[in-house]
Amino acid sequence: MGSSNSNEREYLGVLEDGVTNGEFHDMDVRIVVNALLGALNWTSRLPSPTPKRRRIVDVNVKFDYHVKNA
Repeated sequence: MGSSNSNEREYLGVLEDGVTNGEFHDMDVRIVVNALLGALNWTSRLPSPTPKRRRIVDVNVKFDYHVKNA
């Protein structure tokens, strides 16, 4: 299996555990993971004047926002 399937399984596991433990709202984790991976896929292609380290922080902040508000 490719790394994308591995990444998808990793995200699915994290979100499923979070929902089960009450850390995240109830959600369709597969839809959220697909949306997240699609968004992350495009962030690497967008031009940015900010340093790479800053872009990584921005992605993490956006991820947290979307998961908490899903």
